[in-house]
Amino acid sequence: MSAQTRKTNDKLAYGISLIFFGLLFLLNKTGFFDILGIEKYVMDWKNFFFYAGIIFLIFRKDKIVGAILVCLGLIFRFNELFGWLKNYSDLFWPILLIIAGVILTLSVWKK
Repeated sequence: MSAQTRKTNDKLAYGISLIFFGLLFLLNKTGFFDILGIEKYVMDWKNFFFYAGIIFLIFRKDKIVGAILVCLGLIFRFNELFGWLKNYSDLFWPILLIIAGVILTLSVWKK
């Protein structure tokens, strides 16, 4: 991939992210989310990593940044997603195996 193509993909992902977050804040300020009763879910800062990660996964050819942002979103939402577990250390090895498998799979697909 040429440097020019990479710059174009980066600008597109950043531009779409700025438009999305601008629309999100505009809808929040106009009370749209309050009417629907979803303001506390949509505007939670922990979700912003998910939003940006999904945008970067869609609009960038290099998926690393998007994957990292989605993983950060998962880390911040860990307690809500896995609150039923009493001991979080039980998840360490399964998650580590999954991450290693994803890295190996992605490295094969890039070739």
